[in-house]
Amino acid sequence: MCRNNEYFEKNNYKYKYNLLDYKDLGHSLPIPFIIPLSETLNLKIGGGVFICGGTIKGNSFGQSDSWQKTIEFFMN
Repeated sequence: MCRNNEYFEKNNYKYKYNLLDYKDLGHSLPIPFIIPLSETLNLKIGGGVFICGGTIKGNSFGQSDSWQKTIEFFMN
């Protein structure tokens, strides 16, 4: 994952974008209010468990804030 604008600037990316980075946010980021965050920290997949990381507090803030920013992005 690209954490800064270098890739986009280097490749003359012409579309609007906004990269978001949140403290204590794990990998899984479902649409808010659909799946309880406690269920997304460790997902059972096949015969194993996928550890998504983050904390419930960090994931809930990132989920809520990024969803609001996604809506704002598409409204502009």
